[in-house]
Amino acid sequence: MPPVGLREYNTDATLVLGPAVIAILLNVLLGGVCFLQVIHYFSGKFGDTWPVFALVCWVAVINVADTVCAGNLMWYYTVDTYVDNTYALLAPWQYHATAISSSMISLPVQHFLAWRMYQFSQSKALFALVSAMSITQGVLMIFVSASFIEEGESDAERLMPIFVVSYVAALANEILITSNLLYHFYKHRTGMKNTDLVMSQLSRIVMETAIPVTLCSILAGVSVLAIPRSNVFLIFTMAMGRLYTNTLLTVRFPLCCIPAPTAQSNFLRP
Repeated sequence: MPPVGLREYNTDATLVLGPAVIAILLNVLLGGVCFLQVIHYFSGKFGDTWPVFALVCWVAVINVADTVCAGNLMWYYTVDTYVDNTYALLAPWQYHATAISSSMISLPVQHFLAWRMYQFSQSKALFALVSAMSITQGVLMIFVSASFIEEGESDAERLMPIFVVSYVAALANEILITSNLLYHFYKHRTGMKNTDLVMSQLSRIVMETAIPVTLCSILAGVSVLAIPRSNVFLIFTMAMGRLYTNTLLTVRFPLCCIPAPTAQSNFLRP
């Protein structure tokens, strides 16, 4: 949803400008963390296949572009509109571009996790469900953001349900992927120390990366419904791309240290 417009200038501007600045600072901070993770990835020897390597390259490029866009948005809020705060209550194109970049990251990363899930479950129906939900969420978010860029805030009320549905789909997808992976990690315990240790480690990593994404999806939906004409939701949505980048790179890092016999598991192969 866009922030408050000129015709509603009497609304408390702190709910528009304050959360936007916090969201941008958080986004840039997480962008720096993800950049260090990417450097670590490229400086290591992880032996990934070219599709995974290409995915990491894609995510890295989108993250850099989004961080630059966030910096430009901060300039807009703190410099360009410093004299006249009226225009700070409008949303420039960079405001909505961040949601598009997050979708461009979450969509392939969710498919990466769905493919790993399929290697365990061998369920084509489950993979198709996750893929359909991921594509639906990504397409809806890109459509809403592109509509705001083109039409401004005139259709805000009409597009709000689509916005909420996209985050509900993202939340459902994240819960489905996480629960399925945790189930199969538990199921593939063999009683051998090395194998069980690896499965426990992967379960912990999946939980650590899934919880922030899940919480942000929930809080984004709640904040949009509770305070629709504010930027509070932006604190949770702008960082989604960084969180999915962290998920991708964090899952990859520990695999280089897995013993060879254990690494024969379908999930652990690059």
